[in-house]
Amino acid sequence: MDEQASRFFRWRTIQGEPIQLRNRTLVPLARTISLALGPRAGPGGAGFTWTRPVAVEVTEGSNTRRIPIRDAGLWTVLALTSVAILPILLHRMGRWQRREAE
Repeated sequence: MDEQASRFFRWRTIQGEPIQLRNRTLVPLARTISLALGPRAGPGGAGFTWTRPVAVEVTEGSNTRRIPIRDAGLWTVLALTSVAILPILLHRMGRWQRREAE
C-alpha cells in the first residue's frame, strides 16, 4: 500500500486478512503512523506507534469499492484541543503586539 518514510517518521497503510462473506470479500485497511526518537535499533531509543482503521474494501465480482471509516473520536479530541489552545495563543499574540507597540 502507500508508504512515506523519513529518518524519524513513518506512515503506511496496511491490509488486514480478507474476510469472505457470501459473494463479497472484505479487506480491512489501517493506517500506521510511527515516530522514532533516537536509534531505530538497539538501546537508547524511544518511539510511538499509532494504528487506526481507515477503510474497508468491499469486492463483489469485479467491482471494488472503498468504504471510509470516520474517526469521530479523533475529530472530537482535535476540536477540544483547539478550543483549549486558541485562547492561550490569542492571549500571547495580544501580549506580543502590545510589546511591539511600546
